[in-house]
Amino acid sequence: MSGFAADETGDMIVVTVVLPTGARDGLAVTVGGRTVTVSTAGGFTHELALSEDADTAHLHAQLFDRFLELRAPRVANGSTAGAGPVAVPVRILR
Repeated sequence: MSGFAADETGDMIVVTVVLPTGARDGLAVTVGGRTVTVSTAGGFTHELALSEDADTAHLHAQLFDRFLELRAPRVANGSTAGAGPVAVPVRILR
């Protein structure tokens, strides 16, 4: 089972994606414009659109077990989204 949850604070957008069991191999995160794509070697793919005020140029990703957390700071004057797609490094915690 997989899914995702989004949370927004005053200065940060946080999205948690739950990967299917065993789907960590070949994990790749890319961002193009405001669209974030999460994929694995096992065929899992999930796309989501971040809000207009997401600073996708400073998107961070970290993985703990099956939970992939994506964090993007908010920008006051609109998105800094580039054309992309650009690979986002994933920090693996466990």
